[in-house]
Parts: sequence; C-alpha cells; structure tokens
Amino acid sequence: MIISNGEAAVIDAVQTIEVFEQFAKENNVQMKYTIDTHLHADHISGGRRLAEKTGASYWLPPKDATEVTFQYHPLVEGETLTVGNTPIIIQPVHSPGLTYWQYFTDYGSSISFYRGYFIS
Repeated sequence: MIISNGEAAVIDAVQTIEVFEQFAKENNVQMKYTIDTHLHADHISGGRRLAEKTGASYWLPPKDATEVTFQYHPLVEGETLTVGNTPIIIQPVHSPGLTYWQYFTDYGSSISFYRGYFIS
C-alpha cells in the first residue's frame, strides 16, 4: 500500500481485502487506486473487489486483459498515477519468470521499485 496525503494505492491486493479496508479506515485514508501487476496464477487477487467496495479505480496491464469482461483502466507505459503528493510512474520492465510490469515511485529524493510483491 502506498499512502500519501490521505490517499492510498494498493498493489497486488490479496483476496482478504478487509485488512486494507480496516487500515485505511483507522488512518483516515481514501483508497484511490487498486493495481494488479498481472492476472494472478499465484494467488486470488482482491484488487477488483477492493476497488468496487471503496470506489477506487482498478488498473491492469492491457496485455493481461485481452479476455476480461469487466471494466478496468489500462496501465500503459509512461502513465503517471498520483497518490496524494506522490507520483507512481508506470514503466514496464521485462523480468523472465516474473511479472512484466513494474512500477517506479518517486518519493522526492528516493526511488522505490515495485515488482509484483517485491520492493527492491
């Protein structure tokens, strides 16, 4: 979960979304985005359901969404999603054996790098 200035984005939410809802409520945070880095074979995503329950927008790479029948926002290279005061820059990087999509977040002087569940 990325939180900035009262807004939040959740990346690759697990099926049990209550933990995200509770945390947001306890910290007075509005869910703005839920992002799935890929359609998951390794777990059941809660991203779409979390978006529906909180009013957040749901984002998914179009490469993984060719057969989906639900509404989503396509993650495209160069897109910037802003959470509070924090930009999340969408930058695909090919990682054999891992998800194709990764995200760079600029926190002023530091850069975070998201790849699926991992933060480097």
